[in-house]
Amino acid sequence: IAILISGRRAGIFWGLVCLATIFTYYALFNFDIITNVSPTARAAALEYGDRAFEIFAFEGALILSILTGSTLVFRTAQIRAEQKLQDTVHSLKNEVHTRSLAEEEARLSEHDKSAFLAAMSHELRTPLNGVIGASRLLDDAKTESEKKEYTDVIVQSSETLLELINNVMDLSSLESGKVELEQTAFELDSLLKQTLAPLKFQAISKNIELEYDITPDVPAFLLGDPARLRQILINLVGNSIKFTN
Repeated sequence: IAILISGRRAGIFWGLVCLATIFTYYALFNFDIITNVSPTARAAALEYGDRAFEIFAFEGALILSILTGSTLVFRTAQIRAEQKLQDTVHSLKNEVHTRSLAEEEARLSEHDKSAFLAAMSHELRTPLNGVIGASRLLDDAKTESEKKEYTDVIVQSSETLLELINNVMDLSSLESGKVELEQTAFELDSLLKQTLAPLKFQAISKNIELEYDITPDVPAFLLGDPARLRQILINLVGNSIKFTN
């Protein structure tokens, strides 16, 4: 009972107490310290003789030892089963947590890729439209200046498209968030002119006038990343033309 209620240590302690009690009574009867015994004990003494109390003591100790040992085995097996169950539950929790993290990471990765492809598709359309529009106008151009203007647009749009393709090929840097901005000197007026030239064809198709103006306090040459700046301008101006009636 002590093993099942309080644990194995308590059971062993009370088992030893019981054994000590049994043999203490045996010793007291053996040395005639206790002489007042029950009628049942007297009848047993008459049947078994002087060794009656010794037999009772060893039989009681044997029964107690068997019961205690059996209960210890049962309780030990129960504890092992509970520990195994806890380990299994803990392992399942860890597995569920790991799978949840993997699913969340996959979901975020898929969302980032979808957003990236959506943004890149918008950026790719602008230089492609510039190439298509300038190519069509190039066929109808009559003067050399017009042909050169449309040719420049095609070249610039093609270079912009190549830059975007190079960025797409560098997905490892984009996914790791380690895109490094360049520090290159560039002429702002030239960059704006080349960037907005393909967008003018979209503006013309919607009867929208597209112009740009640089305030005098802005330096002619700047230090930065012209490719990224060009992408920002294409997105902003492209959206402005798209959502302007």
